[in-house]
Amino acid sequence: MSKTPVLLTIAFCACFTACKKNDGNGPVILSSEKTISSIVFKLADNPGLSADVAGVITTDSVKVEWPGAIALNSAVPTISFSGKSINPANKTAQNFNNPVTYTITAEDGTTKNYVFKVNRPQTDTATLISGKWGIFRDSVGTADGFFIVGQGIITPGVYYGVPADYYDFRVNGDLLVHENGYDATTTYQVLPNSKLFIPELAVFDYNSILKLTATEAIFYWTSTSANGGKYARKLELKK
Repeated sequence: MSKTPVLLTIAFCACFTACKKNDGNGPVILSSEKTISSIVFKLADNPGLSADVAGVITTDSVKVEWPGAIALNSAVPTISFSGKSINPANKTAQNFNNPVTYTITAEDGTTKNYVFKVNRPQTDTATLISGKWGIFRDSVGTADGFFIVGQGIITPGVYYGVPADYYDFRVNGDLLVHENGYDATTTYQVLPNSKLFIPELAVFDYNSILKLTATEAIFYWTSTSANGGKYARKLELKK
């Protein structure tokens, strides 16, 4: 008995599952296209903006220059892309204080990631940060026996400021601190990519300005010690 019909049936099924029917005109290969062609934060979707803000697209990232006085914790992008889907969903609010990864999925199931990085102009940041700020909350957390030679293990905890406590960022680069009975005079620098450099905290690996508006600021430091211990400090200020 001939096995040809069975072989034909198998071949037909394989073709059917790998291809997409094209209105009866024959199968077509599923597209592998998965690219972003434009990204815009529209004035209509982002209160506070004075104009639309467009992103600059590279091979696998999107860079956005964001006005200094506008909060980034719920910014809404409009993304034009080629592909079957995008995640997170298009035109939904995201917290862009830190990089956000968007994944484009093509019709054939393959994916590509784009990392969205939003920066504030350095001059805007320096202008916003200057002045006297009250302490809303200062949180220190450690894990796994974080240790720095000469400083010991930093005790974790949360301190809530009182009206007399402050961080005063002077326009000449001086920083005056009064917190929980502690007074210090030091300096500070606003660095590119939302970085805040304070010499006394230079021992830590990473620092970032998580949020900065005309009335709120959140600064963050973190580090890993030689023994693998973790440290994190979040300083929240308000005007």
